[in-house]
Amino acid sequence: MYQTREKILAEQERAQQMIQEAHEIARMANERVEQAEKAARFAEIKRDRAAGAFLRVKQKTNT
Repeated sequence: MYQTREKILAEQERAQQMIQEAHEIARMANERVEQAEKAARFAEIKRDRAAGAFLRVKQKTNT
């Protein structure tokens, strides 16, 4: 009976550790998603600025 209780406690501890690791992995994944979204927004701003610059140059050459 003592071994069974020790086994159960060890399994509970291992399960708790796995839960903590899963939370850490999820947190890291969320950070990566936030970084990717930030990079995407920055790329969109650069694209819009480049398109605006292209239109300004095009207008100047057409006049």
